[in-house]
Amino acid sequence: MGDKVKLMISDEQQSIELIYQYIENSLQATSSSIARLETRITTLFGFSGLLLRFTIDLPQSVFICDWDAGAAFKVSISISLALAIAISVFGLFPKSTGDAYTAGELLDELKHHNQNYSMEYIAISRDGTLENLDELRLHKVTCLKLITFLILLATLLFALDVSFSAF
Repeated sequence: MGDKVKLMISDEQQSIELIYQYIENSLQATSSSIARLETRITTLFGFSGLLLRFTIDLPQSVFICDWDAGAAFKVSISISLALAIAISVFGLFPKSTGDAYTAGELLDELKHHNQNYSMEYIAISRDGTLENLDELRLHKVTCLKLITFLILLATLLFALDVSFSAF
């Protein structure tokens, strides 16, 4: 009977350790993903600013069927790029990822408990942080998609303007 109890405790301990490791690995992977997304957003932020600078040099008058489209192209491109820049800034704003226990709080709470309880306690608290990080990652993915779309739109308008001005 004693061996069966030890085996059950060992299985429980392995399960808790597995869950703890899974959550820790997920936190690390999600944090890395967020860092890569922020790098991409920052790059597109700079690229948008550069394209906005090129917009200034677009010709003022491009006529399509007696309609001056140059100003419309310039305004449309500028608005698209300004929105891309605004969304970039919005996507880079720091956001809270939830409460985390300090080492002192964990020591106070867990100093009289065994390792299994401590790991389970930490895993439960980190799970909420993981959910918050996932929400933050999704927010940044949405911002990146919007920025990419707006830069694509501005680039297409830029190309149309240059094409029509050649005629």
